Amino acid sequence: MNPLDRSIAMGPLGMSLGLLLFILALVVALIVGAWVGRRRQVNVGDLLFNALLVGVIGARIVFVARYWESYDTFWSWFDIRDRGFEPLAGLIIAFAYLAWRFWRHRAVRRPLVAAVLSGALAWSITAGALMLMAPRGANLPTVPLADLPICQRSCHPNGLRGDQRALPRRA
Repeated sequence: MNPLDRSIAMGPLGMSLGLLLFILALVVALIVGAWVGRRRQVNVGDLLFNALLVGVIGARIVFVARYWESYDTFWSWFDIRDRGFEPLAGLIIAFAYLAWRFWRHRAVRRPLVAAVLSGALAWSITAGALMLMAPRGANLPTVPLADLPICQRSCHPNGLRGDQRALPRRA
C-alpha cells in the first residue's frame, strides 16, 4: 500500500495522509506568497485557491472522460465518492492556469513563483520522507509456478475421490 493512501483519524474526521500533506503544502504556499507579496501589496492567495479549484474540476472532468462507460447518468459524474480524480491532469491544468495568470499580471510574478515553489518543495520533502520511511515488503521471485497434482483425502473408503490422484508415499 502506498503510504500516502493511508488514513489518519482525527476524531470523527478521517483524512488520507496524502491529502493532509497537500493541505500542509497549500498552507506553506499561502504563507510564503503573502510574505513575498506584502512588499508589492499583492495577494496571491486568491490565485492559489482558484488554481486549486480549476485543477480539481479539471482532474474530475478528465477522469470522467477517461472512464466514460462507467457512468450511467449525468448526475453520477458529480458523485466524487469513487475517488475519481486524475491527479496528473489536475496538476497540469492548475499549472496552466497559474502560467496564464503569471503571463497576464506582471505584479504577481515574484510572489506567485515563490508561493508555488515553496508549496511544491514542502510537499515533495514531506511526501518523499514518508515514502522513504515506508516499510518495503519482500519481492516475489520471478520463478513461474508449476501445476501440481490435486490430492486431498476425503471420507471415501478408498481415501480418494474419482478425480484425484494419489501422491507417492514417502519411505
